[in-house]
Amino acid sequence: MSDRFEQLRLAAIRQAEQEEVRLDEEQARLDAKKRAIHAKQVRLRCELPDPNLCANCWLNHGVESLMKAGPSGSQRGADVWRCSKCGHEEIRKH
Repeated sequence: MSDRFEQLRLAAIRQAEQEEVRLDEEQARLDAKKRAIHAKQVRLRCELPDPNLCANCWLNHGVESLMKAGPSGSQRGADVWRCSKCGHEEIRKH
């Protein structure tokens, strides 16, 4: 075999190996993304584990963040419940 052929062959082997590594990394990212989507689907099929959890944080991120009540200035007989993590607000009647 000629030196030129050997150089081309070795370069092609390196390129194939690099592509395999890139594809393995991409597959790992896709697998992680698929697991996250599956976990989200499970959450979406279930009730909120605690009525005082932020529905936004729970449904979208799987985070259990308690909402805190504060007075509602505009609605009598209601409180504004706020999430300190995402800022989601709900008005809840007493």
